[in-house]
Amino acid sequence: MTPVSSKQYTDDVSLLMVLIDTNPLFWSSTTTPFSFSKFLSQVLSFLNSIILLNQLNQVVVIATGFNSCDYIYDSSLGHANQRAETLLHL
Repeated sequence: MTPVSSKQYTDDVSLLMVLIDTNPLFWSSTTTPFSFSKFLSQVLSFLNSIILLNQLNQVVVIATGFNSCDYIYDSSLGHANQRAETLLHL
């Protein structure tokens, strides 16, 4: 059996950048079909599935608010940045 070259692994690497609208005016409206915590839980499940497809995949999550924008999670930093999981407990 011939070994698979490392080029095949690196060709499938992806970077997914997700922007999440954290505007409280939007999430507090009555037209929203589900709460922000349920939405965030579904987004985290999606991001985990992207990372599971290939361990070299990278994910960046940026939260945008009314007057702010900040990095929530960057998978290239490893386990040093755990802010995304703490949002579920708010």
